[in-house]
Amino acid sequence: MMNRNAVDVRLVGTFVCLVVSCAALVTHRLGTLVPYLPVLVGLGMGAVALGAALDDDAPAWPYLCLVAGLSVFHRVYAVAFVPTLIGFDPDGYAELMQQVIADGTARELSVYFYGSAPVHVLQGAAFSLAAGVGPVAGTVLFPVALGVLVPLFGALFTRMLGGNDAVQVAGAALAAMAGITVNFTSVPIAQTSALVFLFLGYLALARYGRARDWRFLVVFLVAVSLMALTHKLPVFVVAGALGVVSLLSLVDRYERGLTPITRVPALTLVAVAACVLVLQGLFLTNYLEGRVYRLWLFLAVDQSVAPVAFDPPAAFDAYTRPRRLRRLGYLVALMATAGIGWLFVAATRRHEREARTLLSVAAVCVALSVFGFLGGLANPLRTILAGETVFVALVVTLLSQARRHLPGSTLPTFGSVLVFALLLSTMSVTTFAAPDDGSNHYRPYLTEPEVEAKQFALTHVDGTVHTDLFYVHESPAFVINAQRPGGGTPFPAEFRTATDGYLNGTLHRQGHPVVAHRTDLNIYRTDRGIYELTWRPEPALDRRYHRVFDNGDVVLYGCRTCRAGSGEGSG
Repeated sequence: MMNRNAVDVRLVGTFVCLVVSCAALVTHRLGTLVPYLPVLVGLGMGAVALGAALDDDAPAWPYLCLVAGLSVFHRVYAVAFVPTLIGFDPDGYAELMQQVIADGTARELSVYFYGSAPVHVLQGAAFSLAAGVGPVAGTVLFPVALGVLVPLFGALFTRMLGGNDAVQVAGAALAAMAGITVNFTSVPIAQTSALVFLFLGYLALARYGRARDWRFLVVFLVAVSLMALTHKLPVFVVAGALGVVSLLSLVDRYERGLTPITRVPALTLVAVAACVLVLQGLFLTNYLEGRVYRLWLFLAVDQSVAPVAFDPPAAFDAYTRPRRLRRLGYLVALMATAGIGWLFVAATRRHEREARTLLSVAAVCVALSVFGFLGGLANPLRTILAGETVFVALVVTLLSQARRHLPGSTLPTFGSVLVFALLLSTMSVTTFAAPDDGSNHYRPYLTEPEVEAKQFALTHVDGTVHTDLFYVHESPAFVINAQRPGGGTPFPAEFRTATDGYLNGTLHRQGHPVVAHRTDLNIYRTDRGIYELTWRPEPALDRRYHRVFDNGDVVLYGCRTCRAGSGEGSG
């Protein structure tokens, strides 16, 4: 006869399998990921967290396995569902991976920063070679690995704050669904790899602070070194967190009436991290010089003078308030709740070294995000990514302790469940949760017809094709796999951007001999932001050009009498 716990775990597992099946069938049938994939995955995560909370005697690991499985499915299915890599950056990294594969070395990489810090590129190239696939297919390594590791670290950080098995599962589920983390860990960029080293550094630093075991110190130093060779941001976070940890340690000793010590281990680590930061930023990549210059501009320029607004005559900013709310609403709720959680943990567990480490990480990530929003010193979403899993740990710790510290039993429990459900719901509907919003709006990938049209243009046009910025830079797998040693492709055509023509409503009058127009979009990414057009380019192009290629989603226009660069006056 089976025990009750095994039945409970199997029931939850059966429900998770049903959720996965429904998500795959519905999205395949309807041809869109949103809202079905993130909502169904969020429903599965909630069921796992609820099952773990109700199953008091069961260990955490089977529920954590279910969370990891859902997390991997969410990321890998989204990546496999779309025909190209998601966004600009993954294409660039995949091209670098192909260059390493073709050249057999990373010494020929001449790209800024990552030519000197190639760990991410080498990881993708090595996996692609080992698996016998191209770099585009090989990038599946990253959503699979992060799909497992993000909820695992979410559970570990929650445990470091005193969470029991059920709370750890809740932390893992919420961490796996956190929107910015889902967005970044679904794409193969350098910060994807760096996030693993960053989390490992948090864990090693916290454990070293508690046990003073030199083995954790070695792990921490290795993690910091790998961060420096992977991405620009993580070493900043670690150096800042070490400084705050040292400060909190001294404050703690003062509060407890202990004699100040002259040798603080954390201060030694601060010095080490600062040295690595200087080595990376000044000598290895020259990155720090640019950040210092941006900081100087931010402090020197009069911030009360408003910048000149960009107001194109034939387009408007596509990020309206409702869209911004849908995109960032979950983040506002998470940060507000995490802020309360930070204060609660600081008040109740500040004497614990592991808690001080996580408090320091959260504080530094918030501070860097504020500087990013105000002065453009760093992408604020990327600094939030570095701390989002820690924010989740603070939230679930706060919710789990509400019953113990608030009067009554039913109301605090109901309130905690409600807040958890609301956070999970907002994470499921944010546009960060999937690569499209299910409408005829901006997509950070190409569809199959768009890939087909780009392949036709690249192989049949001998000259320049003008189109929107995203279509210029988004590279399908056949383009990336065709990269030659040292860079370059064998295609006779070249794509160039016609952004001004789209935004000004003059695309048909700019004299481009060949124009590729994507007919199924009304929102376009430009070098000035994302804009929605107020005019229809297709009828205007039809009056001046003739159609060379038309597959329903993309029209390739040709004009024998047009002269490139003839401008507005060409008729």
